[in-house]
Amino acid sequence: MEDSPLSIAANIAGLLTFVVAIFASIYVRVVSLRNGKVEMKTVLQCSVDNMQDLRESQADLSITEGDEPDIIWLKKLNASLFATEIVINVYCGRVMNADTTFLEDMLYSTQWVGITPTTFADAAQEIKATKKSKSVIRRLYGERAISSDTSRWSYFDQSVAALQVLFTAGSSPTLIRWYRVRERVLERVRQRDVLRSRLLSHQVYMANT
Repeated sequence: MEDSPLSIAANIAGLLTFVVAIFASIYVRVVSLRNGKVEMKTVLQCSVDNMQDLRESQADLSITEGDEPDIIWLKKLNASLFATEIVINVYCGRVMNADTTFLEDMLYSTQWVGITPTTFADAAQEIKATKKSKSVIRRLYGERAISSDTSRWSYFDQSVAALQVLFTAGSSPTLIRWYRVRERVLERVRQRDVLRSRLLSHQVYMANT
């Protein structure tokens, strides 16, 4: 029994829908990976620029005896902003396998007081937690997966490697690290924006009093 024209048209439409869905998935993945790289570089560059500005005003972060309450609050906001920028820099630096030792030392060696008594302690604790993000790369790109000698691989090893290639196609260890910490970095970016708004408001208040 031959298929009716309606049945043939429905089959063709189904195949075309399947093909379009595949190409749409590929397009979304390519755009996502491209945007991830741009986003990561943008966040890092912005944070580096802000750090440079803050380093130049380090002398204004230490609270001294005789400071007025408004000046003390201004310095606390600046100190909190400084701690936040360090955390963002460390996150981005570790994602890109850069040396962040000097940033960590800078944070640990500071005696500044933020808007909360634990501002710098919390930042130091979060920096320690970022070290865990690298472990996922070892699990995804482990010794078996990155080894060029496949002659000794078992069927299980080959299956794991195939799944790794499938699920990380077009990606890289750097992007995997970025997407693993992205939400935490963006949360710090939002926190930075709030601090900068509060800082600007306080500066305007001081200028008008």
